[in-house]
Amino acid sequence: MITGISQGSFARIYVKNIDGQMVDIMTLLGSAGGITEVTGGGIVSIVASAGARQVVVDLASYSTTAQMNTIFGTYSTTTQMNSIFDTHSTTSQMNAAIVNAIVGYATTSQVATDLSGKISTSHESNKIGTADVDFGAFGVLTRKIIFDSTIGPICWLENDDTGKLQLGGINDASGGVVTMPILDANLALYTTTTLLTPLLAGKVDSADLVSYAASVTQALVDKEDVLNFYSEVVGTTTTIIQTYVTSSISLHLSWTSGVYSNVSGSHQVVDTGCWHTLNNIGVGETHVVLDLRAGTADHIVLATNDTTSWTPYEAIRLELTSSFQTFYWTFNSTGASSNFHVGVIPTGSSLTQTSGNFHMRNLRIYRTTAASTISEKLVCAENLVCSKSASATNFISTSDSSIKENQTDVSTSECMELLRAVIPQTYHRTDIGMERLGFIAQHVQNAAPANWNLTAMQYNNGQALLGLDYSRLTAVLWQVCRSLEGRIIALEDA
Repeated sequence: MITGISQGSFARIYVKNIDGQMVDIMTLLGSAGGITEVTGGGIVSIVASAGARQVVVDLASYSTTAQMNTIFGTYSTTTQMNSIFDTHSTTSQMNAAIVNAIVGYATTSQVATDLSGKISTSHESNKIGTADVDFGAFGVLTRKIIFDSTIGPICWLENDDTGKLQLGGINDASGGVVTMPILDANLALYTTTTLLTPLLAGKVDSADLVSYAASVTQALVDKEDVLNFYSEVVGTTTTIIQTYVTSSISLHLSWTSGVYSNVSGSHQVVDTGCWHTLNNIGVGETHVVLDLRAGTADHIVLATNDTTSWTPYEAIRLELTSSFQTFYWTFNSTGASSNFHVGVIPTGSSLTQTSGNFHMRNLRIYRTTAASTISEKLVCAENLVCSKSASATNFISTSDSSIKENQTDVSTSECMELLRAVIPQTYHRTDIGMERLGFIAQHVQNAAPANWNLTAMQYNNGQALLGLDYSRLTAVLWQVCRSLEGRIIALEDA
């Protein structure tokens, strides 16, 4: 028998002797076995060295393709191979072999018996790793459940080996599940004075709390329980016009006159020269909010009048871009009804309008009676900034002699030089969209002595703008008038 073992250590090895009997190999090698010499044959040779014998196998005759082809020459042709597989060369022979191979699975009962311990492909367990698994009415027995996340951090639920459920995670923010056993164990750490004293040592004592409470109480005493001098009127808001556009809803304005077209689910394309009558809106402040975008025109003038004439009127010019912007405008209605114009220049206005069209959406025109009232003196420790008009019965500036040092008569010549250097201007205010008459702050700054401080830098939403104190210019005009009066008197006396 060939064992396949090439080498090893053995206590005894038995081989057949010349008589066919199994004999210990050591006995054969000894004198009692009658073996006096070991020889080899073919590819096997014996190498003797003193009392040792080495069996050498020479495989040199199997080392080339040609040599191997010679050895396997009897299996190199189709005829030779057909001869070998002759018993399996026909369909009937193969069918017989297959039948013999599957004879144990030939009936339903035989297959059912073999599959009885297998899991169906429709079983929920086949979804593990690929889809959600429905355990039905059965539970899950495990020691630890790990919850993965799409961004990396994980947390887990596990039994701490004492029957307590713990929630763990990769960082302190993972939190935990507090169960009664865990709560009891933690509370047990704070049941004695010895345990609590170190923890309370760093806490605020009662004396400090009393002091804090007293300061808070005094601060509250200084405050009003109610705002006695401030009131608000919630009022009502009346919507006059409201257009609304979404991807599925398009509510556009039907203009009284002019050329326009509606783009469903987007906006309205309006030509300059359109107008719409706001019937019976009454007298008072009216607010306009709308989204505008440039079309063939990159600006648009909005104007209102009383439907009969351009006296009075209000107008504003808005600069447009290629993207929608939301604009806010307030005008005063002076009659029962008003006309709302776009791209129309009121009679007497210096505004300009290029013909073309623009895009409009979400127009809202409304009025509101909401207001707030302060009925007592208002003290401001900082600048008061107002984006609209400020109205009052009078404006008084502190001008007491006790706070004015180094009082010196102003130079008449300097006042006259300022009067001659600065020319009043008409202009369009881009921040409020109105035509105005006034001065340019830089003109006054360049012509007036620096110590007069007629100008000051202001900041509006981070933008630096130079401001002008118009009230202080009265002192310049006063001195000029005094000088002119003196000259008139001198001329009359001459």
